[in-house]
This record gives sequence, C-alpha cells and structure tokens, in this order.
Amino acid sequence: MTPRLHLSDAGWPRGIEPGARSILDALPSIVFVTDAAGATVYVNAEYERYTGRSAEALLGHGWASLVHPEDRAPTEAAWAGALRAGTPVEVEYRLRGADGTHRWFKGRVAPQRDAAGGPVLRWVGTCTDIHELKTAEAQSREAEAWLRLAQEASGAGTFAWTPATDEMRWSAECKAIFGLPPDAAMTDGLFMSRVHPDDREAVRAAVARAFDPAGDGRYALDYRALRPDGTVRWVDARGRVLPGPDGGPRFIGTVLDVTEARRTAEALALALEGKEALLYEVNHRVKNNLQMVTGLLAMQAARSHNAETRRHLREAQSRIGVMSAIHQSLYSLDTHGEVDMVPFLRRLAGDTVAAQGEGRIALTVAGEGEAVMPLRRALPLALIVSELLTNALKYAFAAGAAGTIRLRVEPRGGTLRVEVADDGAGLPEGFEPRRSTGLGMRIIAALAAQVGGEVAVLPATRGAAFAVEVPLGAGD
Repeated sequence: MTPRLHLSDAGWPRGIEPGARSILDALPSIVFVTDAAGATVYVNAEYERYTGRSAEALLGHGWASLVHPEDRAPTEAAWAGALRAGTPVEVEYRLRGADGTHRWFKGRVAPQRDAAGGPVLRWVGTCTDIHELKTAEAQSREAEAWLRLAQEASGAGTFAWTPATDEMRWSAECKAIFGLPPDAAMTDGLFMSRVHPDDREAVRAAVARAFDPAGDGRYALDYRALRPDGTVRWVDARGRVLPGPDGGPRFIGTVLDVTEARRTAEALALALEGKEALLYEVNHRVKNNLQMVTGLLAMQAARSHNAETRRHLREAQSRIGVMSAIHQSLYSLDTHGEVDMVPFLRRLAGDTVAAQGEGRIALTVAGEGEAVMPLRRALPLALIVSELLTNALKYAFAAGAAGTIRLRVEPRGGTLRVEVADDGAGLPEGFEPRRSTGLGMRIIAALAAQVGGEVAVLPATRGAAFAVEVPLGAGD
C-alpha cells in the first residue's frame, strides 16, 4: 500500500508539508502527486534530475511526452482506467532520461481520500527503475531460447535432481528418449526402472562418484535405456553436481540418444579397415561440424552485451578455428592412418608465425629425422604446439616489438620432443604449467595427458621456453 502523506487540500504544490517534501526529495525513486483529475501538481527532485526537466515543465500532463512511443498508449489507457475506477494501478513503461535514452520503470499510483473515504482528493505515485531487471530478463529469455534451439537441433534432453527434496525435473526431450509421456511425474524409482538391468549398477556407481566430495562432481556414462515397449536405446549422459539455491547439492545434466551413433560406429569398425573413402567422409563431417560450431560461437558473441562473455566466446571460436585448420591439414595428407610430425610441425610453425607475426616475428626451426605418429596422437600434439606458438605471439612481445620464436623437433627413440622458445618478456617467477589458471595452459596440459605426454618449462636466460615429449607409438 502507498503510505498516506500529510498533504493539505490547498496551495498545490506548496500544500505539501515541509517535512514531507524533504523526505520525498531525498528518495532515490521518482515520486509525483496529481490532483483528483490526474494532472500532476508535484514532482520530487529525483524526477527533475532523471528527466532533466524543471518541475514546472513536468506539471499537468507533461510526463506523457517522456514515455516511449511504443508504451505511451497503453500507459495512458491504464492511467485513464484508474482515474475512472478510483483504484490503484501499476504499469511498466520506458521513460526518457536527460541523456535522451529510455530506461524501464515500474509506475505505481494510488488514490488518497479523506478520512471518511469520500471522493478521491489526489493521487500519489512512484516510478521505480527496473531497467537492469528487464534487461536481465530479456537476456535470460534469449539464453533460454538458444538452449531450446540447441536441444531441438540436437535432440538432447536435460534433467535436474535435488536430493534434499527428491525433486526430479526432466525436459520433454529427456522423457521422450526413455519412451515416457511429457506429463510423466519423474521419480528416482521410475528412472531406474527405465535403465537396462545390466547397467543399473554402473549408473548408481557413476552417480555416487559425482556426489563424492573428494571428486570433481562430474558425471559421464553411456548406458542402455529400456523403453516401456521393450525397445532398448543407448544414451550418453553427462552431468555435474553443483550447489543448489539452498546450499545443498543439485545434480544437473544432459541425455542424448546415441543409439544410431553407436550402430554407425559398430558398422564403421567392421568396414573402416582399408576403406579410405569412409575416412574422407568422417573428415568432411568433422570439418562441417567445426565450422558450424565456429559460426554459432560467432553469432552468440555478436549478440552478447557482456564484454567478458564476448572475449571468451571469440577465444573459443579462434581455438576451434585452429583445430579445424590443423585437422584439415592433417587429413589432406596422402597417408590417413599416420603422419611424419617433423615436416608437419615445421609447416605448422611457419604458417602460424606468418599469419599472426605481422612480419616482425622471426622463426627459426631445428630438427631432422622421422617421427611417424598415428593421427589420434598427431592432432593433440599439433594443437599443443599451435597453442604454445600462439601464446608466444600474443604475450611474449610488446605491441609492435620484434622478436624471434624457436622451434625444435627432435625424435628420441620411442618419443618425440618438441621445444618452443622465444626471446620475449619471459614467464612470471615460479611459473608452473600444471598450476596455471590460464585457459591456454590448461588446454595444453589436458592435451598432453590425453596422449600420455609431459609439458615442462625449460631454463631460459631470456624469454620463455617450453618442452613437450610424447610417445610415438600407437598406445592404448
């Protein structure tokens, strides 16, 4: 309810008692008073400050011209309806400020009558700035729309489970994967009944690992879903255990029907040996998918209003672009099962420095011999070297400064050692790759672990130097 102000019936606007006027002028929100017919007779200091207009200009019906053209008619209609009914009204609209921009406000106005409850004497209203809230709501709706589009395009379902309340929420896509109707009331018992009996223990163990405080909270498992009609579908489930609104754990994740993908993989496993055409087809699909992801990231970055979010999206876009280029380069070679990394990494370094060095960074390359590596090791190693080269080009040299990057590729029996060094600014004292919080170093460490390799910082009298050593063999 709007508090009743001590307002006299005469001398508008001077009829407002001095104490009430001081309180109203000190408020950070817009406050106004109108006569019984709706004409403004008083505005507080915040109203003048925000609009950049004098109190005299705002009296009467001067406020209407400040309302956004798209909101003016509904706002005036709501106000007119309140005047006729003599009842409070609340409406949201955009109001033009002194700088010419419009911000969203929530306007509330209520009538004041005499003690006997007679006719309306005046109306008292407030306007509260809700622009940030409206903007956040719009961004949230946009994010939800993107998520929905991604779900519809991929067929992925989402789920959320709060153990404290045993509340389980599944999207319609998730229920459809398990053969359940959209209005099915989900419970843990119903879920487990839809998991293939041979996979239930694995599912329980994976969930327990995700909830283990000593773990990383991640959940990833492929298992079989048993539909009510008896058909079996393979699903790929991924999730995380995160703090919920009440501080307790909340389990969220996605489920994707991968039955067809598994069938395809099984068929390919029987036919791929010696089938070069099939490998080219896989390469084509991967390239198209990477291009699609790069395009989606570029679109989202362009639509984001947050500078930090745009930066992260563009960095991700750049890395996927590098991955796509390396992938295409590897698979364009004549031999698709393995690659000699010595000449390949020499070409990769030359192309990277030429593209990003702006003509001021020199490259020296050393190393001879043969280092044949299967493609599943070659791609991660190429990405590591690309990341190290890119980091040196971005961070080692001051803007406009010249410098040199050195690459050494050295086969060592059953391993390949690659060194990337520069003569730039160097690393912070005590720098440890495994303890680095930078995304680039985390990517390098993860890729090195993927191929069973190690990354080390080498002593350097000037600049920074890194070495990565990975096995040449096919491995597991």
